[in-house]
Amino acid sequence: MSTTRSYRSCDSAKMSDLVGFEVPKIDWTPGPDLLTRFKRFCQKCELLLKSRDNTQKCKYVLLWSGVYGLDSFNTWTLTEKEQTNLKEYWTRFEGHVKPQANHILNRY
Repeated sequence: MSTTRSYRSCDSAKMSDLVGFEVPKIDWTPGPDLLTRFKRFCQKCELLLKSRDNTQKCKYVLLWSGVYGLDSFNTWTLTEKEQTNLKEYWTRFEGHVKPQANHILNRY
């Protein structure tokens, strides 16, 4: 007896248009080019996810960001609205990878 299952909103059926494309990845290793790598990652994600809704975009970005990206996400406090706002994710990730000014104050 064979059973056929039908899923109305199965993500794998929606992912079929991504078959054949390389999954975007980011190397989170600290370095002077981390911001450049992050911007390239964003660009690749945006190109692949253009036709998706915001909730799906956020889920894919978290999956593609790897363990380090997911760990960073788990430290954020997001409202319900922010959880489906991809721009919020990009802002938070960029704040993490952007070089920080390290001001040393001299004492006189």
